[in-house]
Amino acid sequence: MKNAKLLGRLTGILYRKSTTYFQKEFKTFGLGHSQGKVLRFIDLNGKVLPKQIAEYYNLDKGSVTSLIKSLEKNGFLERESHPTDNRCFYLTLSSKAKEIMPELNQIFENWASKLVSDFSDEEKNLLIGSLQKMIDNVSF
Repeated sequence: MKNAKLLGRLTGILYRKSTTYFQKEFKTFGLGHSQGKVLRFIDLNGKVLPKQIAEYYNLDKGSVTSLIKSLEKNGFLERESHPTDNRCFYLTLSSKAKEIMPELNQIFENWASKLVSDFSDEEKNLLIGSLQKMIDNVSF
C-alpha cells in the first residue's frame, strides 16, 4: 500500500506527541501517562477489577500489575476485597486520587479538544469510526 509509510509515520508522531503531552501535564502530580489513564478509567467506572483495566487498554497482566503497585505505593489506589472470590480484588480511588481527578480530567479534555479543534461533528464521527475499524482490523 502506497500510504502505509505515511500512515505508520503519522500514527507514530501522534503517539509520541500524546505521550509527551501527558507526561508533561502529569509530572506535577508525580504520575506517568499510563498511571493517569488508569486513574481516569477507575474514576469513570467506579470500583474495577484489574482485568477490566487490562481489557480496556489492551495491556498484559504484568503491565497492569506494575501500574497498580506503583499507584498503590504512591497512595492513589486502594484495594477492596471481592465478596466471593479471595483471589480477586477491586480497585478504587483513594482520597488523594479523588482530590486531583478534576485536574486530571481537565487535562484529558484539553487533549481531546486540541486533537479535533477544527473538525466538524461529521469529521469527528468519521475519525472515531475509522480508528475503531483499524483497531478491529488488527485485533486477534
